[in-house]
Amino acid sequence: MLTLTHEHQGEPVAWYALVNYFPDSHRLVYQAIDGHQVEPIYLNTALEKIQDESPLLIPLKYSGNDPLTEKLPSQQTLYFSAPADLPFETLAEQLRWRMLIGYHGERKGVFHYYHPEIASYFFTDSTTRSTSAWLGAFYSIGFYSQKYSEQQQWREVGDYTSTPDLSLWMLLPDQEQALYLMNEEREVKDWAEERKIQSIHWSAQREVNAFSEDHNIQDDILIVRLRELAQQNGQLPQVATTDQTFFSHLSAEEKIIHLEQIVLRRAHHG
Repeated sequence: MLTLTHEHQGEPVAWYALVNYFPDSHRLVYQAIDGHQVEPIYLNTALEKIQDESPLLIPLKYSGNDPLTEKLPSQQTLYFSAPADLPFETLAEQLRWRMLIGYHGERKGVFHYYHPEIASYFFTDSTTRSTSAWLGAFYSIGFYSQKYSEQQQWREVGDYTSTPDLSLWMLLPDQEQALYLMNEEREVKDWAEERKIQSIHWSAQREVNAFSEDHNIQDDILIVRLRELAQQNGQLPQVATTDQTFFSHLSAEEKIIHLEQIVLRRAHHG
């Protein structure tokens, strides 16, 4: 379990739990609380009409040393720390503003940062500096990281500065890259589940992603062939330096056939 810090530089720290929505989550929370304030994050937002599916924000008691934390679902709960003197309304508003993001210039969207999969990548694979700016009024965020390619573990990110920021957040390049990585690893996970692969060779699959991008391979069938080749061999075969010019002029499918032939030749001579 995450250790919730009681103070920072001699000043008291308050903690807030944000429980993601999942079937029966509201009943679980309301049965677990003991005089706690609870507020749907969707309140006073464009999603207000579906408050029944809103994540719930809960100020914790006793400087975070609250028995409630043992009852909340660890894989579905984010923990935010903040200066104890900041009003609850300010902090709730901060989280509501962070549901809105701008990206690729003028595009805007709703950002479900409280979803466990998104949180696991967004707060792990972007820089601490970017996360701290995103946190605004909050000192830090703690979460149970559930990245597909790593062992699940508790993480806390943030530099313990507090600067309220009630404005539209523009997604930073490293944050976009973190979400791109999430989508890549989700594709690998789905592929492995479909083929009932128990143990994914993640370094090999990352080679496939890089190879596909470098050689502009977009056809799903061709990418699957690359995945299977990498998974079976623990890596993608390397094209000999003397073959590089020849290889660069091949079509996408011809490149994959060339890699497959390298593996076959090795097996034949092995």
